[in-house]
Amino acid sequence: EGALRYLKSPCAPGDADADAPFFFAHFFPPDPDYLRGDAGPTGFEGFNFPFATTNNDFDSFGVHFDGVCMTTVNIPYYPIAAIRTGQYTSGGGRLWEAAIFPPPSADTLAAYESAYQAVADSEPAERSGFDLHLNGNGTISYLKRPCSSEDARGRFFLSVHPADAADLPAERREIGHDSLNFDFVPPHGMVFNGKCMATRQLPDYEIAKIETGQDAPGVGRLWDAEIAVGE
Repeated sequence: EGALRYLKSPCAPGDADADAPFFFAHFFPPDPDYLRGDAGPTGFEGFNFPFATTNNDFDSFGVHFDGVCMTTVNIPYYPIAAIRTGQYTSGGGRLWEAAIFPPPSADTLAAYESAYQAVADSEPAERSGFDLHLNGNGTISYLKRPCSSEDARGRFFLSVHPADAADLPAERREIGHDSLNFDFVPPHGMVFNGKCMATRQLPDYEIAKIETGQDAPGVGRLWDAEIAVGE
């Protein structure tokens, strides 16, 4: 029906009243060119909404009856590669988060399987929550199998430290690294058929070390790793 539906049972009034935490929904197309207006640079289109009715491009409508809560939000008209959604408090903390990956097209799946196997055949530079591979084309890949969307939840941080701080943009020289943090969704990552893989382009300067890891809402740091590239 072109909609994303949220259902909770049993549900307390506090889960759905006007003061309840807000929801967020981010829709990632397979190509950023599908996005409208200012959403292009972010890679996704989305908004925050309360449980009750809202009136915007997406529209949502929530009802609480007989211990059951249900709210619905419309999905954009364009193809969807991934949806990241959840609920957060007024202070900005996330109560829960989920990622949904609709089945990819045959061509997308074939390309993903080929890319996954090419990286999986190499020796990882580091093993942690994910196997971390430094590829010959100047990218870093995160691989895990078996893997589900639960394994890919939250936010991945990626801090790249150059051998020479002068290679950094002026605004980053004080902190000493580039931050390439990302969500595990297309075009960076994909979860399908029990496998997870994300790939990020690294800066083209000489790298001294890479620090990376994963944070999950309500949990905190799941894992972290450091790769000494310059040694």
